[in-house]
Amino acid sequence: MSRKNVLPEYVKHCLSFAKSFTSLKVVVDAGNGMGGVACEEIFKKLPCSLVKLYFEPDGDFPNHEPNPVKPENLKDLQRAVKKHSADIGAAYDADADRILFVDEKGGILTGDIVLGLLAKECLKKSPYATVLYDLRATRAVPEEIEKFGGKPVRTVVGHALIKPLMKKLNAVLGGELSGHFYYKDNQNAESGDITLLLMLKLLSDEKKTLSELAAPFKKYAHSGEINFEVVDCEAAIGKLQNFFKNARVDTLDGVTLSFDNWWLNARPSRNDPVLRVVVEAENKKIMKEKVALITKLMKE
Repeated sequence: MSRKNVLPEYVKHCLSFAKSFTSLKVVVDAGNGMGGVACEEIFKKLPCSLVKLYFEPDGDFPNHEPNPVKPENLKDLQRAVKKHSADIGAAYDADADRILFVDEKGGILTGDIVLGLLAKECLKKSPYATVLYDLRATRAVPEEIEKFGGKPVRTVVGHALIKPLMKKLNAVLGGELSGHFYYKDNQNAESGDITLLLMLKLLSDEKKTLSELAAPFKKYAHSGEINFEVVDCEAAIGKLQNFFKNARVDTLDGVTLSFDNWWLNARPSRNDPVLRVVVEAENKKIMKEKVALITKLMKE
């Protein structure tokens, strides 16, 4: 049996995705997972300053659950970004394939917004390329991808289904609300480290704050994913379809019901006994009204 330290080659591979950075201050929360190991080596090659949170691997995860999708797990990162006047904060999950961000004000960037920002950066090198986005994303994502010169393609949720589609469509980039981001030049696989580098490159090039760059993706009111415990997911979906009879119906993944000023997607979880629902509307008032109505329907 032989052993080989692949970390230097891995760092070199990640750095091949982006070069020439400005001096940024970055807070990274590794969540006591494995993300800190490579991240620390990557930052040795950058002109950026790194503020480390929970870089020591510990399978008991003593500080918080290493899941950046849950806002409660980003509180320490938000505080540290504001305390250190950082340009960006990043949070890995336990195995570092997922990553999400907070802006310089401590505001959380959801996975769809991150995907839109990554598309802006990736399309500079690959104009007119295809970018995959999952159907839960804000409608601002495909709108902005088209403005950047890309071809947005809406997909189902789940890496096992998205990765083959990446290859089939020769997509340069794909992403999910969960913080998985896939790259053509990374064998269509995700990488938290590559994602972080591309975000730093975007900040370096654009000369704008992260909150300014994210603003165009916040034009609609998005609920985020809401989980409803139901006895029968298919029956619950049928109830929604029967109630919203005048909707435009799309069954790509679960059901998407669309109207002129709002839409919803409802799909059974592949992992848990819940129905996952996303609602988006042209303003917060409509979105909150529809969420309240759907919640009432699900409890009946």
